[in-house]
Amino acid sequence: MMRDYLSQIKQTIAATNGRCLLLGPRENIDGDLPASVTSITEWHQYPEIDGVFDTLLSIENLASAQDISNMLQSLLLFTHSESLLLFCDQTATPTKNAHPSRKDITGSMWSNGWTVIKCDRNTIGNGRRPSAYVSGVARPKRYPNQ
Repeated sequence: MMRDYLSQIKQTIAATNGRCLLLGPRENIDGDLPASVTSITEWHQYPEIDGVFDTLLSIENLASAQDISNMLQSLLLFTHSESLLLFCDQTATPTKNAHPSRKDITGSMWSNGWTVIKCDRNTIGNGRRPSAYVSGVARPKRYPNQ
């Protein structure tokens, strides 16, 4: 199960290209970004970030955001119509009590100006309350008058 999760992270990273905005520090990316990535900017530089990006990459960054709605809306400022948000984030973590801590990442995307165009949900580990994660691709919503 953990092997599947790590494989999904590698696939997500491999899909990056062009100008790339990392939602976390570069040091958190295990391995190299593809040669098709022309520049890398880290989210911690916000609000001094300039321009738009072809790829936005979240590996566990949306899940740890204190205000995911605000973050998703802020990210839209740095996109164009063909930008892609690639994500692999934990959505449920086991807790000591009966109910795991959950984040509705894809629902938050939809309600904050993003369209999820590919989504996979899986678990890490076995047991009654395994950790869950979601991975996929989203893009800014397209409206008819644009």
